[in-house]
Amino acid sequence: MDENQTQVPEPTRSHQMSTGERITQNKKLDRVFAVRRSPEGHTNQGRYIRNVRQMGQEFAQVVIENTPACADQSAALRCIREAVNWAEDAIHLEGLV
Repeated sequence: MDENQTQVPEPTRSHQMSTGERITQNKKLDRVFAVRRSPEGHTNQGRYIRNVRQMGQEFAQVVIENTPACADQSAALRCIREAVNWAEDAIHLEGLV
């Protein structure tokens, strides 16, 4: 290596979690994305809500596994929760709003 060149350190993956941390995080996601309201009326509402929550949970898991734990990660996870909740409201309200 030329003395004028600086060595670039290998990137660290500090956002990778241990198995125990991942299990704890998965339990938190299960709780956050659990269906809270029982769907009434439309027979497919329950299925729609489960689908939205499942996809939200999967997306949240991707964010957690691929980003460092920081304020931006927290904001991303809050936005996912908000999107899931709005989608669930749309299902319950059957497009009234």
